[in-house]
Amino acid sequence: EAVPGILKSYDPEVVRFFILTAHYRSPVDFSDQNLKEAQAGLSRFYEALHSAAVAVEGCLEAEAPAEEGADLETQFRAAMDDDFNTALAIGHMFDAVRAINRILAEENTLQGRLQEILGRGRDDLLRLGEVLGLFVSEPSAWLARSAQEGLSESGLSAKEIESLILERREARANKDFARSDQIRDDLAAKGIQLLDGPEGTTWKMK
Repeated sequence: EAVPGILKSYDPEVVRFFILTAHYRSPVDFSDQNLKEAQAGLSRFYEALHSAAVAVEGCLEAEAPAEEGADLETQFRAAMDDDFNTALAIGHMFDAVRAINRILAEENTLQGRLQEILGRGRDDLLRLGEVLGLFVSEPSAWLARSAQEGLSESGLSAKEIESLILERREARANKDFARSDQIRDDLAAKGIQLLDGPEGTTWKMK
């Protein structure tokens, strides 16, 4: 399928991200499966950017020394200097996303220095992403669009999902774990992942 046709089904940034994850000398297979994986990968970046922004909201601009993000930038530049290896550069950026997510998982220690590091990590990703023409959307807007597109494919509305989450919560309270697991699995089959946290259960498209 020609790229103009693909753009009718996928956001241009997804197509750009997909192309960048393959070396420019390699054949590019614009299969639906590959593009869906690229969309999921790009969403991982947007989720990390959004979560990091929420975590440091209201804090002063990160004051961590420039060396804090030096490793990522050094690796990024080395990859780009290696015959424009954008796939490797993005791989290093994924490592940064994993580091951000590890910090975010440490809820009890998310303060002070860690907030500075999160802010720096977010800024580094945005700056390096700009080099590749990525992360041009507001993270919350991107995630909202992705969720809406996923809902259209799942055949469920946000209200129906929230209703099922409530039913699952009641089932767990009644120790009906079979029903609870069934709801989780049925939603997962439709591409909807439930996220249990201290403040309740949320959902996102896988």
